[in-house]
Amino acid sequence: TLRVGIQGSSSTETNNPIVDNTNLSDGLRRVLLYDAVTKLTADGGIIGAAAGSWEHSEDLFEVRFTVKEGAVFHDGDPVTPADIAYSLRLYGEMGFGTSAIPVDWPNVGVDGDEVVAPLLEPRTDVPENLAHFQVVVKDGTRDFTEAPVGSGPFKLDVFEPGSGVARLVRNDRYPESVYLDAIEIRAFEDKTAMTNAFLAGELDVAINVGGVNARLAESAEDVDIVAKTGALHFPFIMRLDMPPFDNENVRLAMKLAVDRQALVDGALQGQGSVGNDIFLPSDPDYNDTLPQREQDLDRAAELLVGHGYTEENPLQITLWSSRFEQAMVDAATLFVEQLNTGLPMVDAEVELAPGDTYWSEVWLQKPFVTGWMQTWPMTRVMVSSLGFSGSATNETGMNRPDFDALVAEAAAATDSDVRRGALFAAQEIMWEDGGYIVWGYADEIDLSRAYVKGLPTAPGKARYALWQVWLDR
Repeated sequence: TLRVGIQGSSSTETNNPIVDNTNLSDGLRRVLLYDAVTKLTADGGIIGAAAGSWEHSEDLFEVRFTVKEGAVFHDGDPVTPADIAYSLRLYGEMGFGTSAIPVDWPNVGVDGDEVVAPLLEPRTDVPENLAHFQVVVKDGTRDFTEAPVGSGPFKLDVFEPGSGVARLVRNDRYPESVYLDAIEIRAFEDKTAMTNAFLAGELDVAINVGGVNARLAESAEDVDIVAKTGALHFPFIMRLDMPPFDNENVRLAMKLAVDRQALVDGALQGQGSVGNDIFLPSDPDYNDTLPQREQDLDRAAELLVGHGYTEENPLQITLWSSRFEQAMVDAATLFVEQLNTGLPMVDAEVELAPGDTYWSEVWLQKPFVTGWMQTWPMTRVMVSSLGFSGSATNETGMNRPDFDALVAEAAAATDSDVRRGALFAAQEIMWEDGGYIVWGYADEIDLSRAYVKGLPTAPGKARYALWQVWLDR
């Protein structure tokens, strides 16, 4: 049995695998209990899960999936094309993140032994995106209050929403090798409590403990500290559709005011690198040609004074944050201190919101918030969050047709050079005009016992691919 600790709030736990899973413990259970159409491998690749193969139409307006040979649900029923088609339609109706995947959800259907997914626009990244969110359930399933019946590598043994603890046992019908007999998952609202539980011998793996807590484990025996470089982002997000950040000079002043290295040293305990107001430094399409933005308090002051702000009439700012991640609090606190000491025409404060309501009541609602983002495919995150006007989760409220066109071009590109060129240009717009202060790239740090083998090496959702982990003891 592998004992795993992960961040999560027991008060918001759910058995429903379709809805928003910002609760990370729910997300881990979901990946292990349910196969999606496609899935992430331990090294971050994309392979078929419930689907054995897929093919795009020549005009890129359709994707056809076939069912994977040997795919069965936990109760022994085979996975059918009707199950996959229904699951895609259900995800389109109820799921989180669907606006980033332009499937014509209501019209997904079956043609013989194939699932036919019509697209609303030409795209090449739909199978990749489905691996991050969508799951396959039985045709007609709408009630998820009982024990889940998925087709994933594990099945549920014990779990009661609100308990913070789940036990999953191996699905012997799974068509791939699964080495563990069982996985026990414990949800922790506090990363320090999770780290202490690991150091006390109560856990075999602790997922994403953060830089401060990782230092507590440095002297422990038979412990591996696994850092996934640049995997996490804690940006400050300015909404372009809300004052005062609807003014480009105010946005630029904020980007120039931040001492990025000081935040990496303080909020990340040095476990990361300086950011440059764009995301995903490990992605092959990351734009590394942009000049590194440096702190320039004189220029920032000039921009704010030019907009009418003075020491007597200061720019009043509330930066929202949450203990969802300690680095979010530390970074916000340090940046507000930098603003108040470095710019006399700014009066800034930090406002903290509870972790279990932050993403529903603050994020996307307030003009200036602290964000959190894992590693995603570049095109997917561009479409879903980073300024694409058609997304329901457009964090900054940016609305630029030229940016939208570049992102759409990248998402439909079959040529890697074309995609790279479009994404480079889109990132340049984000760097120049966007609402993000990406001050640093944080390493994602997991703790594991030395006897735990086969742990995923990739960041983000790929680190949940635990079905081929084994214990060597």
